[in-house]
Amino acid sequence: MRRHTGLTLIEMSCTLAIVGMLTAACLRVVVSLSRSAALMESRHGAATLEAGLAKLLAADVLHAERYMALKDGQQLALQTRARLERETLKLRHLPCQVTYEVRQVAGRNYLLRRQQMPNQRDWIELVCRDAARIELICLGEKRLARESWRAMPKTATVKMHFDDETQVELEFHYRLR
Repeated sequence: MRRHTGLTLIEMSCTLAIVGMLTAACLRVVVSLSRSAALMESRHGAATLEAGLAKLLAADVLHAERYMALKDGQQLALQTRARLERETLKLRHLPCQVTYEVRQVAGRNYLLRRQQMPNQRDWIELVCRDAARIELICLGEKRLARESWRAMPKTATVKMHFDDETQVELEFHYRLR
């Protein structure tokens, strides 16, 4: 009588089934961890974006004397005394006009900041991507002012809408002018 050393077909099938279940469990854990990491990264990115946007808008809005909303939330123009130096991004209290504009480039929306100064070239910088609209909402006003300059109110909210339907609301309160 001859003895065969090896695995039978049933033993091989059971082994493959167990290995398959372990692989599926490991894959599920890896996918779960990668989703968590992506979610954390997007939340961190959103918080960083909101902080940077708040700082930039605060410099412009808190020093603004007049504003005008244009093109149904696609543009917001401010006459302000918050000129940013191009090289250092330091705030100088000199007059300029700042326009925030949502513009589509290569199928993607971007929020741009244009700074116009007397006797100097315009300076345009990219603020953020995936922007849908920017609005300035004044306390006590039902609608945005369109196509005409208005004095800045004591309290205003800048509402930023993004393509993924998230919003960032920044409220600004003014002291004495």
